[in-house]
Amino acid sequence: MSEVAPRVKALRAAFDASFAEPYPEPVAPERRLIHVRSGERTFFLDVAELSGIHPCPELGPVPSRRDTLLGLAAHRGKLLCVLRLPEALGGKSGARAPRWIAICRARLDAAIAFDELLSYRETSREEVVSLGSEIRVPGLCALVIAGELRVPLLDLAELCEGSDRAETSKAEGSSQ
Repeated sequence: MSEVAPRVKALRAAFDASFAEPYPEPVAPERRLIHVRSGERTFFLDVAELSGIHPCPELGPVPSRRDTLLGLAAHRGKLLCVLRLPEALGGKSGARAPRWIAICRARLDAAIAFDELLSYRETSREEVVSLGSEIRVPGLCALVIAGELRVPLLDLAELCEGSDRAETSKAEGSSQ
């Protein structure tokens, strides 16, 4: 019984000490991300870059040379230029109309359309890997790596600006 008594005292002391110490603050996540699917690919959007995510409103088609332009939408009394997410990255979209739009905080007149809202995820610094300056893909700023998951993190402001630059260069090329 003498072997058990010191161990019981140590457990009792550790238990009592746990109430005497201040409660540890939870570690804030590095980034809060929304996992989305557009076409056959999935992406992460940084919540800090979003003004909001809404069901895709009725879109008005607009004649344009811009492949990425899906149309114009009215949202809360303002016009939004809605871009197709896959085309903005050089891919192909699905046959169905997109279900959601993500409004860019840096450009409140621009939104990206996507098909499915998959999940919300809080990530640590170790899970977000920058692409660096040697790998430059317009609209992609990092790669999220968590277990088997490897998904690109999009830069919405750069996607919208890249689409504007492409439209400007097409317009300048056709006028010459």
